[in-house]
Amino acid sequence: MFNELIEKVRALNLPAGTFAIFGSGPMAVRGLREPNDIDLIITKETYWLFKKRKDELEKEGIDLWDSWGPGDWDVSSLIKSAEMIDGMPYVTLDHVIAWKEKNNRPKDIADIKIIKKYLDS
Repeated sequence: MFNELIEKVRALNLPAGTFAIFGSGPMAVRGLREPNDIDLIITKETYWLFKKRKDELEKEGIDLWDSWGPGDWDVSSLIKSAEMIDGMPYVTLDHVIAWKEKNNRPKDIADIKIIKKYLDS
């Protein structure tokens, strides 16, 4: 499923430096967890381009966001600091941990343990 979702992201032809994969994507690319969908953070300009063209921002398992919560995240900084893996930008695992700590849901607590174990190995 993950590879199919990534191909859908590639098909969007988003310009480099305007997006990064967040949510469970940075875990999925490392084989740590299978995602239900792919969350992309995108620049405000790219967000409004999609809105202007009336393209869907949530389509076929791909969700596009120009902000990220909970918390006050600088999307541009998250995109700039993203790690390139197989030609795609992924938000760093440190940022994923920080975001999951803010959410503090049971699945986030479990994911944090998985990520920390991965980083320690």
